[in-house]
Parts: sequence; C-alpha cells; structure tokens
Amino acid sequence: EPVRLTYPAVTQVLPFENGRYMYSGLWNLDRVDEFGTPSFNGMFSFDYSGSGSHVYIVDSGVRGGHVEFTGRLGNGAAFIKWSTNPGPTIDAIGHGTAVASVAAGTTYGVAKGATIHPVRIDDGEAGAYCDDIVAGLNWVRANVQRPAVVNLSYGSIPNCFSVRDAIDGLLNADIQVFKAAGNDADSAWKDRGNRAARSVIVGATTAIDTRAYSSNYGTTLTLFAPGEFVRAASGFSNVDSVLVSGTSVAAPLAAGVAAAALQHYPLASALTL
Repeated sequence: EPVRLTYPAVTQVLPFENGRYMYSGLWNLDRVDEFGTPSFNGMFSFDYSGSGSHVYIVDSGVRGGHVEFTGRLGNGAAFIKWSTNPGPTIDAIGHGTAVASVAAGTTYGVAKGATIHPVRIDDGEAGAYCDDIVAGLNWVRANVQRPAVVNLSYGSIPNCFSVRDAIDGLLNADIQVFKAAGNDADSAWKDRGNRAARSVIVGATTAIDTRAYSSNYGTTLTLFAPGEFVRAASGFSNVDSVLVSGTSVAAPLAAGVAAAALQHYPLASALTL
C-alpha cells in the first residue's frame, strides 16, 4: 500500500458543570463528535482543526482583540451605508463575536485553526439592512480566499429576495453558505433568504436532540445543529464568555464542521459540504 500521511487526533477536555457534561456550556462540541443518540463524555475529539480554511462571518463584526481569535483574523470589510468608517473588528452588540467563536474560536469553536474574516453589516442599533447584507456577501464573492465557507446568522428577512440572490451568487461561485433558519418558531420558508438553492439552512436543537422551541422548521431546513445554552466569546471583553441560544449559533457550528472538513478536502465543492 502507498505510504500516507496521518495526523494525531486531538481531544479537548470539556467542563463538568451543573452535575453533568450535557449541562456544560460546551455540550455542543461534545455532541458533534459522535453519531447517534446523545452521549456526553466530556471530550471533544477532532482530527482536523480547519487549518488553511477560511470562515467568513457576515454579521455585526468580530471583536478583534478577543483571545479566541488571536493570530487568526484575516482581512474583512464593513458595509453600513449610513455609518462613517465602520470597522469590521468592532462589534457593538456581541452577536458576530459569539457567532465567530462557535465556528472557529480557540476554546468554543469547532474549526480552531481556521482563519476568520469579519464582514460587518450591522451597526448595532438599527439591525442590518438588506442592501448592506448583499454588499457584504458580494464582497466575499469578490475577495474570497479558498477553501472557504460563509456564515450568515441573520434571519427574519421576509422581503429580501436580494439576499437570496446574493447567496445564490456565492453558491454559483462554489462557496458554500450556512444560514440561520431563524427564531420565530415558524416555517423557515417565510424568510426569503432561506430560499437560496443549495445553501445550508440550519435549525437549532437542545441537548436531548429535540427542536429548540424558538427554532424555525420545515422543508426549507437542511439540517439541525446544537443551539441552546451554548458558551461563546463575549463581544464586550477580550477574555469573557456568554451563554447564547438560537439558530444564530447552530449555523456557525455547522459552518465550523465544514471548515474542518475543508482542511482534509480543500478542493471539495459547495455541493459536497
């Protein structure tokens, strides 16, 4: 047989909280490294860290100084049409920082070696306008470093076919997009951004594999991922963490798994992720 290169498996020891590993804030990592019925052993074992992969976080920005991202922040951009000189490494609401850490944080993330690219489309006051989201997605398409995945944890976009079309543009460029299904406890179809063909629309589950109460559902969803009471990096401190819930954290978990897979299969197409 040919001589092949192998890699050591790495295991992260997870915290024991509230009497059981499944009640730990990092139960989501414990869940994703095993198939079948939920089984929590306090370990997250992984063969690939996403090294060489790129994760584009289209969100409210990513706190540049947080220790979860040290040495792994790549180029980014900001698109807030009524704000003067917005910076992609400023996160006024903490959402994008939490999302980035679930995908690729050193402690809280799946793809611990991936490069994170912050694409800011939310100024933290009025939310994100559809044209700013589109501008951010289009910037990724024009400036992407491959292999790459994109995460958009913005839902409840009922009237923005333009967001759907921008996501389709990324998919047509062979860049896979992971998108939060939304937290309205309703059909994900109502969010027109969820209708992009071949994108990965992610709902949220609990630690016992039931749908999180607020998670959207329906045939539009591609998959469910852990998304309730998950520990993530705080956007208001360089060292602190917060507990977050929703499809906003389920989607980047899936994106992080894809980024880790891209380390092993860097030429994989969007269709195979």
